[in-house]
Amino acid sequence: MKDLEQAVRKIIEEIYCAKYKGILRVEETFTDSHHNLPKCHLGYRLILGLNKDHAPVSLTMTGNKEQFLKFIKKELRHSHFDHVSYFTAEKMYFNNGCCER
Repeated sequence: MKDLEQAVRKIIEEIYCAKYKGILRVEETFTDSHHNLPKCHLGYRLILGLNKDHAPVSLTMTGNKEQFLKFIKKELRHSHFDHVSYFTAEKMYFNNGCCER
């Protein structure tokens, strides 16, 4: 998967004109094995930490390596991850779920 991870990093550099230093992982996906049938290749999943490693962005696609990279390029162009602000929010409860004003 290292070759696909390097290819995705290169796509990020081309699209966003920046190097991505965070968590980036590509995993192969397989069909479920039912009735003792062997697992078969299904596609690939890209996992991007984007400074939220506990809740990464996941892009999954059915197909071969070339189709996956084409899909990733399209998704990264449309997602504009370089213009998104990230933040942490906490939900707080007061008085058993009711807030006083």
